[in-house]
Amino acid sequence: MALLNTIIEGGFNPDNIDDAQSFDNAPDGVYMAEIEKADINTGDDGSTILEIQYRLLQNDAGVEFNQCAWEKFALAHPNADRQKWGQIFFKRLVDNAIAPNHPIQDTDELIGKFAKITLKSKPSKEGKIFQNVSDVKSANAAAAPVQAVAAPVAATPASKKPWEK
Repeated sequence: MALLNTIIEGGFNPDNIDDAQSFDNAPDGVYMAEIEKADINTGDDGSTILEIQYRLLQNDAGVEFNQCAWEKFALAHPNADRQKWGQIFFKRLVDNAIAPNHPIQDTDELIGKFAKITLKSKPSKEGKIFQNVSDVKSANAAAAPVQAVAAPVAATPASKKPWEK
């Protein structure tokens, strides 16, 4: 148990808190993302869950973002299919963010790594919209072909992004 008055000066007073607009998801699409957090937690059903927080950097059109997206993997679960798919998605993340077949020992190995992630939204049975990471690719994966556009006359070389090698 934590006493809030030891954390928040004067204790927590909801009357002093201004309400904020609701959180908006980034538009569905493909994003270059940096892994900011990778935490292991235990689910209510006893499952072992890896929670990933991505910082979205830019979409495939080159528009820069500064938002987060989250993903959860069931690494150990009472339901064998959920565990199998959780481990498949986790392997895909490690293969693309670190290296293929990397024998990861600590989730901190993922922190600061880059990957291309695809965000896709879908409604729940109750109608609430959930956004999931539906695919992970290497940060250096080739982008979809773009129609050629005439280069500017005095083009200056663009600086490399952190994920470009």
